[in-house]
Amino acid sequence: MHLHHLRQFAINKHGQVDDMQYGGGAGMVIMCEPLSKAIESLQAVRKYDEVIYLTPDGKTLNQPMANKLSLLRKPADDLWSLQRYRSTYQGFICHP
Repeated sequence: MHLHHLRQFAINKHGQVDDMQYGGGAGMVIMCEPLSKAIESLQAVRKYDEVIYLTPDGKTLNQPMANKLSLLRKPADDLWSLQRYRSTYQGFICHP
């Protein structure tokens, strides 16, 4: 397992990777640009079978789901995107 800090792919000198929600509301959203740059940079180094995006808006990752994912193919070489932000721009999730 390798961890990569999203701030190294930030678009400004402050390392900002989050922004306010469009139209207001509680919580911050993750910016598309740093996430996209990170995934593209990592995919340029090696090929991943899947890009798995975990978000608070999605289904809960529990043990039965983890077991199912682990049995899909062996060995799996997946890129997992983990976040604690409220959401990400939906257009990025649908069309990365």
